Amino acid sequence: RVPGVSNSNVLGGQDPEIQVIVDPQKLAARGLTIMQIRNALRAQNQDTAGGDFWEGKRRYVVRTLGQFRSVQQVEDQVLSINNGAPVFVRDVARVRSDYKKPDGFVRRFGGSSIAINAQRETGSNVLDVMRGLKKANRELNNGILKRQGLTLTQVSDQTEYIYKSIGMVNWNLIIGGGLTVVVLLLFLRSARSTLVIGLAIPISIIGTFLMLYLMGRSLNVISLAGMAFAVGMLVDNAVVVLENIYRH
Repeated sequence: RVPGVSNSNVLGGQDPEIQVIVDPQKLAARGLTIMQIRNALRAQNQDTAGGDFWEGKRRYVVRTLGQFRSVQQVEDQVLSINNGAPVFVRDVARVRSDYKKPDGFVRRFGGSSIAINAQRETGSNVLDVMRGLKKANRELNNGILKRQGLTLTQVSDQTEYIYKSIGMVNWNLIIGGGLTVVVLLLFLRSARSTLVIGLAIPISIIGTFLMLYLMGRSLNVISLAGMAFAVGMLVDNAVVVLENIYRH
């Protein structure tokens, strides 16, 4: 239910199932085959519609519950009538509750685990989706999972790379802008000229963010890299313009 998530898959763990282990000798003694047992269990193991009835203005839909919900119900299924006596599943097979044969496994720190992934919708914002997933993770760990003695641990976060990239660009902008101001102040020896160039950097960056916001665009690694390169070009152009103004 997290906005921006299109699908989720559960990996690892074992699914429970009821297993019917047939005794070939008992089966042959009663003249039955594996296919007869299979067809009989398949025909009985289903919920079917039982019609409906009216009570005044109310309409009730009836459903017949026929799916097996215990080992006892499977054992009591009638397979055939042999010489007037019914043949039950328990007469020719052993029924037990077990788990399906796993086709894969998930391990973490040497122990078995269950993994759940979240697939993002096309065009959704990965930062918003990850914030929603972290919120849902906290709610589950503090609610139903805590009562069951379970813990849901996040092991993958695609936003870490994005936040690191943003932090690196911000830090480079700060260092680059600071060094630029120092170097210009040393060479131009004019606080006013240095201030003009120094103000051009944040004003241009703020204007870029404003245009991105008005156009409904979001940041990515390409746009961040472009802004980092643009700061250097901005300083070069500002110095050229300032020198021409000073010369004239």
